[in-house]
Amino acid sequence: MSSLRKLVLALALLFVFSGPTFAHNVWCHCAKRDAQSALDFIHKAGEVYVALADAMAVWDGANRPLETGVLAEMEHIVNGTPIEPGRFVETLVSFQLLREKLAVLQLKLEEQRKLADDGDTLPEFDMEITRILQEQPVLRLSREGVRYADIAGEKKQSMPIVGLVGVIDAQIADLVILREVLEEVIDGTRNAIPLAEKAEFARVMLSGRNEFGDKVPQFTDMIYTFQKLYVQTCMASIAATMQTYPKGFTWLEPK
Repeated sequence: MSSLRKLVLALALLFVFSGPTFAHNVWCHCAKRDAQSALDFIHKAGEVYVALADAMAVWDGANRPLETGVLAEMEHIVNGTPIEPGRFVETLVSFQLLREKLAVLQLKLEEQRKLADDGDTLPEFDMEITRILQEQPVLRLSREGVRYADIAGEKKQSMPIVGLVGVIDAQIADLVILREVLEEVIDGTRNAIPLAEKAEFARVMLSGRNEFGDKVPQFTDMIYTFQKLYVQTCMASIAATMQTYPKGFTWLEPK
């Protein structure tokens, strides 16, 4: 391996495991024997990226009306200004849209898994990505131990991720958990709207007497943990591709 490639690989690995991971501008990569197989996979990886970006955009937008509604309620109690319960309805609609976006993301990941499992992935690539993720295991989602009082929560110990298929299986498995918790967030938000209409939302939520106060912080922690899993595993796939190169990419050479 040339000195330049060693430097680039080292920087990629450094980014994977120590760099910021809340931006997910990265696609999953792979090394395959057949050029069309590789292209099909990378095209699908782009669709996965877009689906995740769409979901995160909806999530980011959902929180703005929620916080605005809470602030309006506090202003009402202190200064007598109007409450804005409609803000909570906006958040509920955004959560329902997020449900749809995460369903699309799971569909795209399942399609990508079929392409990953076509028998064309280089064994050397699978071995390399397995090694990288064994040396630096990623956090996985858990339903246990996440409350506002302990916002980091407890993630389950990462089981070994084996090969390209294992990477996508891990992403799908954690997405399933994320979607389950979102359903509870939606229910909690719907149940909280009558409180907002009586200017009682903030007081009840902060007292812990409404499930909304647990579920939204739990989901917040989990969606960013999922995003981090996506980024770290995709960056590991890039590092493994670079380590395997030129195997799997001989079709890039001039003819």
